[in-house]
Amino acid sequence: MTEWTPIGRVQSVNPARRELRVACSVSAARALARAEWVYVRAETAERALSCRVESARTTAAEVILRLVPGVPRDTVAGFRRAEVGIERAPLTQEPAAALKAAELVGMTLFSEAEGALGTIVEVMEGPAQDVLVAQTPEGQRVLLPAVPEVIQTLDWAAARVVVGDIGPFAVVEGKDGEMEHED
Repeated sequence: MTEWTPIGRVQSVNPARRELRVACSVSAARALARAEWVYVRAETAERALSCRVESARTTAAEVILRLVPGVPRDTVAGFRRAEVGIERAPLTQEPAAALKAAELVGMTLFSEAEGALGTIVEVMEGPAQDVLVAQTPEGQRVLLPAVPEVIQTLDWAAARVVVGDIGPFAVVEGKDGEMEHED
């Protein structure tokens, strides 16, 4: 059985066109718009139905998914207020090159030990890996390599990047504006 992560909710349906209008965060919209398959669980259903996506287009914080002709229109009509998600794929199981770090801009940098650390505001491309730049609530900038050793999981539903111990990897902007390695 495939595990999936809910990242949005159906706001309206167009059964004639087999379309679902899904409300979600901006970062989740990017992931949903790229998905070839989505999982949809109606409010009264115990299990999600996997549906192939024919096309997707995004608006402000919504994605309009058009499902393939094989999905019955009556089924689409029953998807009002349903949860929509994508296959769960922890970053640690993907090669670092598979991460599209630019898609993480705007997400919260989160540590299980320390809670919210800041917001990812920029991605710097590097020769070996990309570097995430997060702005802390205190106004400091924290630089972290976008590698599986740092990033544990991506929580698209909560729009957060969950990191482990960042001490060995983080570079923090000091009070004087100089960058220093966090110990």
